[in-house]
Amino acid sequence: MFEAVLTLTATVAVDENGQATFHVYQREGLEDDFLSPLAIIYYEEVYRLLNEGDMLTVTMRTSERERVIIADFQDGPEDYAFVEAGYTYIPDLFPRIEEVYQEFLDNFRNGSILSVIFQITRL
Repeated sequence: MFEAVLTLTATVAVDENGQATFHVYQREGLEDDFLSPLAIIYYEEVYRLLNEGDMLTVTMRTSERERVIIADFQDGPEDYAFVEAGYTYIPDLFPRIEEVYQEFLDNFRNGSILSVIFQITRL
């Protein structure tokens, strides 16, 4: 069995206009955007590790809420695809991850901690 866990964590700062900025751990300074570093980890690290038959669990968590996406990486109708219960085959899981992230945007409070955990399980 093979398992890999990659995590991206940031502290959220919300200004008086409700605009969130992120202090992404392992980077210096504030980022206006959390989505760019998240995409980099997904495409450059997570996607590169996946093999057919792997299960990818993506957990997005703050102290206020948590959402989990579980998808199998399989040979799809045209190429490799992610299979998530209740959804059609999709060649790229990042749009779903972005969709969940967008749900979190209105719920950030100053000082919130946002973590996204990618867990790859291979039997």
